[in-house]
Amino acid sequence: MPEPTFLLIHGSCHGAWCWDALIAELAALGRQARAIDLPSHGADATPAHEVTLALYARAIVAAMDAPVVLVGHSMAGYPITAAADLAPERIARLVYLCAYAPMPGLSLAQMRRLATTQPLIDAITVASDRATFRFDPAKAVDRLYHDVAPAIAAAAVARLGAQPIAPQETP
Repeated sequence: MPEPTFLLIHGSCHGAWCWDALIAELAALGRQARAIDLPSHGADATPAHEVTLALYARAIVAAMDAPVVLVGHSMAGYPITAAADLAPERIARLVYLCAYAPMPGLSLAQMRRLATTQPLIDAITVASDRATFRFDPAKAVDRLYHDVAPAIAAAAVARLGAQPIAPQETP
């Protein structure tokens, strides 16, 4: 029986692009991996005001054609859990990579507020319509990529996009 494919789900403000190097590393080890852009991220043109946690979960399920090792980074802990609830038969394993593991009844935003420190709060700017937030490029390297080679960090910061807020406010 073949090993399941890794399906990699990005965190806030990122896209499938952030997994490119890992996909190559896994391929070198003989493992299949792919990544998707969640709705309104990367190349996906879904308007941010239409994005929900349920839409994220449906997009993930739609990308699974066989049981996968579903890997979620950071914010993606919530949508991978929701996807697993929708289609448990398509999940070989769930991997929470520095990710939020949902607590019953709490949204990601509520969980974040429970933390004793808030290292990202002054690095984000909420849009005037309150539908999205973005990382301040001047602070993103220090907060997100402090242990990454400068050229890689600069390239990543240049690709960061807006993060829909609604999915993070849904328990």
